[in-house]
Amino acid sequence: MVKLRKTHPSDLLNLQNGYYAHFVDDGIAINDVKTYEPRHRVSRINESVNVKSIRLVLNSVFATSVLVGVYLSGFVPLTLLMFVVLYDLRNIKRISLPMNKSNFIPFKNIIEVEMVAGKLGFNYAYIKIKDDNDKVSQKKLPLYDSESTWERAKVLFTHLGILKPLKKKTKDISNLQQIVIGEGITYGIDGDNLLYIENGKHDLEREDPYKYFRFLTTIGLLFTIATIVAKVCRMIMHHNYDFVDFVVLVFFIWVASVPFKLGKRSNANVIKKEDIVDIKDRGKSVLIKTKGWFLYRFVITLNKKYIAENTIEQLNTFYRR
Repeated sequence: MVKLRKTHPSDLLNLQNGYYAHFVDDGIAINDVKTYEPRHRVSRINESVNVKSIRLVLNSVFATSVLVGVYLSGFVPLTLLMFVVLYDLRNIKRISLPMNKSNFIPFKNIIEVEMVAGKLGFNYAYIKIKDDNDKVSQKKLPLYDSESTWERAKVLFTHLGILKPLKKKTKDISNLQQIVIGEGITYGIDGDNLLYIENGKHDLEREDPYKYFRFLTTIGLLFTIATIVAKVCRMIMHHNYDFVDFVVLVFFIWVASVPFKLGKRSNANVIKKEDIVDIKDRGKSVLIKTKGWFLYRFVITLNKKYIAENTIEQLNTFYRR
């Protein structure tokens, strides 16, 4: 008869979806019960899957299917499904390593563990693994939403000597000269960098939405513009000038304004002086042009309604010094 061993609470991590991580003698076992037995020790440490590539392929197939569906059916609103692809692409950016398939991870195969505090209390432990073939992958442990689970995870991983030093969430900005660019928003001058500061804090973990987010919003804008053009052409070709057609057209024009406005409002978490191309005063706004991709420039738009009078002078001083 298999002997069950109930894991001591101090060696047990509660995970999301009702799962548990058991810290046993020689590794970490992941299962859906509070007991540990030999069957939970089966290791598949040499098996991993490249989730990033799979999701990119699936997104490509889905996007192609949507566009073909719009073309064959003539039902233009199907184009809105493309925003599902854009949302997933934003998440894919965070995936850096293949995902390990094993639910038992020997301590000897663990390189390090990085704990990440997510939004809304969804925290994670990323276990970096080197398998027997020296291939590096990772295992993502979604920690249960509680302060005690977070603290217990820190203690357990620290005791094993595999916890990567936790990143500071905010940077000390008390000695930085700050340039006001909005209500409660400033750029702090830190050497040759401008740091985005909101409500008196520079969040080191803030996902920089600048180039990647601009890329996604630009794609979204192109999709909606193409949809608007297709709708207008279809209306002219088939002489469809009903009220419903105009409502659909106006709706898509409004949808196009969403990624356009989001793109304009996104500010880089860090702006390097070497990346600034030009700073211009355009009456109601101040434009900071920075290097983008090839000849394409990214532009940060500051509304003069919310910035101080000497902001332009401060930005030019920083740029030209």
